[in-house]
Amino acid sequence: MMSSTELLDCNDVLLSAGLNSCDTYEIIEQDNIGSMDLESYEKRFLTALTVLLANSGDKIDKDSVQSLIDKIDEVISSQVDEVLKDESFMNLERNWRSVYELASSIDNNKTKLSIIDVTKEELSEDFEINSADIISSDLFQKVYVSEYDQYGGEPFGSIIGLYSYSNTPEDIEWLNTMGKVAEASHAPFISAVSPNFFGENSFSNLSEIKDIEGLMSQPKYGRWNAFRKTRSAGYVGLTLPNFMLRIPYNPETNPVGKGVIPNFTEKLDMVEPQKSCLWGNAAVLFAKNLFRSYEITGWCQSICGPTSGGLVEGLPIYNYNHKDPNAFILPTNFLMPDHKEYALAKAGFISLVYEKKTSNATFFSAQSLKVSEEFEDDNDSENSQMVTKLPYTFSISKIAHYIKCYTRDVIGSEMDENNLNDKLSTWLNRYVTDLPNPSTLTRQYYPFKAAAVEVMKSRGMAGFYNCNITVLPHIKFEGMDVVMKIDTRLGN
Repeated sequence: MMSSTELLDCNDVLLSAGLNSCDTYEIIEQDNIGSMDLESYEKRFLTALTVLLANSGDKIDKDSVQSLIDKIDEVISSQVDEVLKDESFMNLERNWRSVYELASSIDNNKTKLSIIDVTKEELSEDFEINSADIISSDLFQKVYVSEYDQYGGEPFGSIIGLYSYSNTPEDIEWLNTMGKVAEASHAPFISAVSPNFFGENSFSNLSEIKDIEGLMSQPKYGRWNAFRKTRSAGYVGLTLPNFMLRIPYNPETNPVGKGVIPNFTEKLDMVEPQKSCLWGNAAVLFAKNLFRSYEITGWCQSICGPTSGGLVEGLPIYNYNHKDPNAFILPTNFLMPDHKEYALAKAGFISLVYEKKTSNATFFSAQSLKVSEEFEDDNDSENSQMVTKLPYTFSISKIAHYIKCYTRDVIGSEMDENNLNDKLSTWLNRYVTDLPNPSTLTRQYYPFKAAAVEVMKSRGMAGFYNCNITVLPHIKFEGMDVVMKIDTRLGN
């Protein structure tokens, strides 16, 4: 039987690569393949192929060449798949995709994003070396000294950490130190909790924990609970669970685009399909909501609830088996019921809750790690609850930033306590509305129901003043009226 296979002339193949048969032998003899200056991967591959086949005869079987190309693609795809599943590479991809998520969500005219490329371990070493004097730490110098404490500096509104934490002495001490840096800089730190914190290997196993409060009261969480009572814990927020950053590569559902292997298909783990996806730190989505709230209203207070700034839309959903319409991997790796979200919020965690049958999720609360205390006076108890809530911490932080910058600008002027009081009161009252029932939109732009400024001379210190600022936020949706207070010293 005659074969219908098309035969190609070797010289034609070589000429298509800009070579001839003599060139290939010259390349082999000079052993300089690696030094060739070729214009494209395709040309490089074709040149290598002709070198391999140069001695096979005058004719080349086109089907054989295609078969060889397919085998090479298969080998390359297998190797790329192994690289993608390597833990260190996954961390690298996770971090860069997270940075892209953040960078692509901001308005550069209103928000600035600064990146510090440092591991949790490197920061731990920095904290440990400077444990006796945190002011000397490199991070404190970058966040506080170089910006908040610097004339012309731009204070950071928040610090986002692409890390996760467990219930270990090292992690608790790490967070305690970071909380001190965040408190001093008035820049709350947002990151994530690891499932290992709860004694689980995966967030999907959280459903097996029936009593979060009971778990947290166990002796092994004694050091953790002691940390939650500190002031610095009020400037730390930890999110959970993880969210899907990328679905597996596939020519139809998630193509890699132009490249060496444009039809690359990533292998799936059919036993545990979730392992086939790349998962990210939910602090990234929380930060995006912070950006949005600030860019719209000038405050980071509208960050909770599906209609009040806590919604995250357009998350990926992956169907890993097209033959089964129910074979979906959801955007979060734990389907959070309401009672679990409430229990975790009481424990000081910020939960990302997936909305069933959609591609959306919501942060319903924004608790710091700080635990509230109960007092005989109900107002004191309510105040204690409010200082644990990050939306109000962000508002107080912005006021602190403004006062720091304003008082620095008027140093050396003829300002006395009355002038300072009038100036600060005028600024702060721009964000106050005394409407009895303001709309959600009004509350976003005017976050306070009342505000008061009191500037007094510092006793025994000429030219220095003490400043007490009291604000009453709109919190009727929580059924309480609470006064929050910030004390600071103004210096001349």
